[in-house]
Amino acid sequence: MRVATKLPRTTAAWFEARGRRSRSCDCTGRWSSLPQVGLVDGIVDLTASGRTLRENKLRVTATLGSSTARLIGNQASLKTRTDAVQAMVARLRRQRTMGIRRFDVGSWLDSPLSRRRLDLSQFAKERADVAEICARVCRRRRRCSARVRRAIRTAGLHALVRRFKFEGRLVAAAIASRAADRAALEFAAQRIRDFHLKQVPVATSGSPGLKLVTRPVRRAGVYAPGGRASYPSTVLMTVIPARVARVPGVVLATPPRPDGSVPDAILAAAHIAGVDAVYRIGGAQAIAALAYGTSSIPRVDVIAGPGNIYVTLAKKKCLAPSAWTG
Repeated sequence: MRVATKLPRTTAAWFEARGRRSRSCDCTGRWSSLPQVGLVDGIVDLTASGRTLRENKLRVTATLGSSTARLIGNQASLKTRTDAVQAMVARLRRQRTMGIRRFDVGSWLDSPLSRRRLDLSQFAKERADVAEICARVCRRRRRCSARVRRAIRTAGLHALVRRFKFEGRLVAAAIASRAADRAALEFAAQRIRDFHLKQVPVATSGSPGLKLVTRPVRRAGVYAPGGRASYPSTVLMTVIPARVARVPGVVLATPPRPDGSVPDAILAAAHIAGVDAVYRIGGAQAIAALAYGTSSIPRVDVIAGPGNIYVTLAKKKCLAPSAWTG
């Protein structure tokens, strides 16, 4: 039986338990028409209201399983922010009784929810802090408030813009300490590399004298969030595409721990992906330093990688929209 699905293991296990064989087809595009044209015999997918099924004259013949949505909170939040958590639970319960509204692209863009997501006026305080931090990094002469100085001191602009290359003892120690995870990191890196190699544009020529030329930027900056967790996957998924595109220089900025160290997983992933240098700096000051350049950190042409609201606002402040992602 030919089945279109994004859940091949679950599908195969369900059919095998019933003594039947299936062949999963990971198709792209709109699946709902595939059974009607005879490309597959069925579809295994997640469904909520069943509206799409009805619109395409499809019906559920079997239920493989069910899923639930859970609100998960840490113990500290449950104790220190009990009122806020209970208010959120009450709102979720009211929403459940009111039902779930479905959006298409047009109705979502016209909805207040979408407009609120793009409205930065709700972050006036954060925008002011980011503007002051970026100005200080850019000019290095402007005095900032004590609150911003504390933020910069906490994140480490004044002392942690130290650079270490990948021949150093810190990286060697990180690789040794992550020996058990190195195979997984290298496997993931190869999968990511293979995926992006297929996206490399081929040379295109038109009429005589016209040719589409794709050139890499000179230097790319990557930001890997820190804090309570480390994200080596962010390093792999941002550095490797730059290397596939043949970007000559790739540097990484990541927030340090309180003791000034960088998680071994980040260093190991950076080494495997081919990062040229790592800077122990985070937050809006890291984005400003990468965008403007300092005596210790070179200026980059593009910045990739996620971050909190301060990081996002710093990208909008320091870079053109085409020069940042994440």
